[in-house]
Amino acid sequence: MTNIKKWYFYTEQNEEFIINGLGIKEKMILREIYRPSGTGDYLLMFFQQPMICGTPKKTYNMKKPSMIFWNNHMGHMYSCDLKEWTHSWIHFNGTDVKNIITNLNLKPGIPYEYSNDKVNFWIEELVIQMAKEKINYRLIRSIFKTFLLLINSELQDQEQIKVDTVDLVKNYLIEHHHRKIDLKMLSERFNISVPHLCDCYKKKYKTTIIRDLRTIRMISACHVMLDKNLSLSQVANLVGYKDIYHFSKEFKKEFGTTPKDKRKEMWDKKPNAPE
Repeated sequence: MTNIKKWYFYTEQNEEFIINGLGIKEKMILREIYRPSGTGDYLLMFFQQPMICGTPKKTYNMKKPSMIFWNNHMGHMYSCDLKEWTHSWIHFNGTDVKNIITNLNLKPGIPYEYSNDKVNFWIEELVIQMAKEKINYRLIRSIFKTFLLLINSELQDQEQIKVDTVDLVKNYLIEHHHRKIDLKMLSERFNISVPHLCDCYKKKYKTTIIRDLRTIRMISACHVMLDKNLSLSQVANLVGYKDIYHFSKEFKKEFGTTPKDKRKEMWDKKPNAPE
C-alpha cells in the first residue's frame, strides 16, 4: 500500500488525544524540508530510504531506513538526494500526549535506524486503521499506544545489540588508540549509525567516544613518556597525534598541565630513575 495521506481539518476527536494528519509511504519529490518552527504539534515520521534528518540545530546522516520523533516545540529538517522518495508520518496532539509518550524510547530530534520489515508492516496497519472515516477516538488512542509499545519493543531489541557493539568499540579504542580514529570510521566498521553509536556509548560508559579516546591516549602517553629517550613529539605520534601542538592541547585538557611538566613531575616522584 502506498501514497495514502489524510488530514483531519475538523474532527470530533476528544481533546485528550487528537490525530491531526497521517500518511503512509507518501511519495516526495522535494529534496529538502525545512521547518525551523515545526508544525505546532507532535510528529512521528518514518523514512523508507537513507536520509539526512534532525533539527535545524543538528542533523544526522542515516544510511538505513529510520524513524524520528519531534516534540511540538521542535523544528524539523530532513532531506534526500533521491529524485523521488517516500515517508510515513503521524501528526498528533492533545492534553494527554505527554502521558502517552512517557515511555517512548525515541529521543526527540534524534533519528533511529530500523531494518526489520515488521516495522513497515506495523506502520501500514496503524495508518489503515486510523484512516477509517468514522473511527472512535478511544480506539485511535488505543491503536496508537499499542503501536508505540511495538516500536519500543523493536528499539529495545536493537538496544541490546548496540550495547554489545559498544563493548567492541571500547576494546577497539584501547587496542588501536595509536591509529587515526573518527566516528565515521567506527560507524562503518561496526555497522551502526553515528547517532546510535554515540547515544549507546554514552549510556554505557557515561562519556562520549571522543572524550574516552582522548583519556585512553593520554593515559598511554603517561606510560610512554617515562622513556626519556623519546621526545614529546615521538610520544605524541605513538599515541595517535601527528601534531605535537594538538597533543599538548589535548593533554592539558585531560590533566590540567603540559606534557613537559607532567613528565618532570612523574620523574621527580620516580625513585632511582635511570638517566
